[in-house]
Amino acid sequence: MSNSGTGFGGFLIGVGGGWYLFRSIDFSVEILSYLLILVGLGIVINSILGGKNSPLKGFFGGLTGGLILALFITNGFSVFTDIARGIDVGDLGEFRAQETQPIIGDLTGDKLQIKVVNTNGLIDVNTWTKDEYRIDLTLKARGDTDREAQANLEKLTVDFTESMDQSGGMNLQDLNLVLRAPEGKWYLYNVEILVTLPVDKVHILDIKTTNGKIDLPGLTAETIILSSTNGEIKFDDIIANTIMADTTNGRILGMMDAVNAIIDTTNGEIDLNLPCTQSGEYTMDTTNGKIELQLPKTGDIGYDLDLDTSMSRIDVDLPDLDYTTNEDKRVIAKTSGYASKVVQIKILADTTNGNIEIN
Repeated sequence: MSNSGTGFGGFLIGVGGGWYLFRSIDFSVEILSYLLILVGLGIVINSILGGKNSPLKGFFGGLTGGLILALFITNGFSVFTDIARGIDVGDLGEFRAQETQPIIGDLTGDKLQIKVVNTNGLIDVNTWTKDEYRIDLTLKARGDTDREAQANLEKLTVDFTESMDQSGGMNLQDLNLVLRAPEGKWYLYNVEILVTLPVDKVHILDIKTTNGKIDLPGLTAETIILSSTNGEIKFDDIIANTIMADTTNGRILGMMDAVNAIIDTTNGEIDLNLPCTQSGEYTMDTTNGKIELQLPKTGDIGYDLDLDTSMSRIDVDLPDLDYTTNEDKRVIAKTSGYASKVVQIKILADTTNGNIEIN
């Protein structure tokens, strides 16, 4: 058999075998090690097998290439993120300077509108029964020396503004917090933000970070907007009229109840518990990840489902469904007597590389 034939065969085996292997492994920051092992093994085996005309040499070369391709197919561009996280950045200096900074104020309006923009660092939101808000910042800066790190820390800008607005007959207290690094050099900084708000007094919550997770427990609001690039978004008993959550490299999980929800990630799973106490529409989209939903099966709730996956399968466990389409990769179904149900839930879910599982 020719080298090209064995090489192509090895490539197909690598892609197929890697598909099943890499979908079951959570690489996280170890991704670089796995990549190096795969490439290194391919090089060593090819060298041991000898001459350029060896069929086995072509086979192992193709196998290595197939495994690497499968890795990128199953993990997407998060591969690059994990590699970047795994690289030693010691030449940038350690976080030698740290400062905590509280921002505290009274609730003077009917409700709060709050916007927080961060770049490197998590944002954690809590609630309490006090009629006041508190934002605790933990600011960290890198430097080769303590003096250099402290000098860098002093250049980080904390821009906080507060104003009053009126909308819908309510006095809305606007809080706006933006962190700015000098000349955009965010690689020198990390900022952790803990936001504590009066329970049931939040009108709009708008949270954005680039490299960090967002954790949002026990909150009721009119509108919740959450955005990250490299980080997960986690809900815990959230109730809102509108929820929009978007991340690129991270999963979205937790419990939410909304009238209108748009949940989107690229490289990560969506795992949500929906209590469905009010009628609503949920749109969920991911590319490299499964969608898993826990839904109640009570008789007063009706479901309108439109589910699609390109490379995996769909599994639905709900009673009394009338199916328009019932295939491995496509399901369109509606609860019998949907229009008469007290609570009506519409779910549109789409993924490319991942299962869709309901209950």
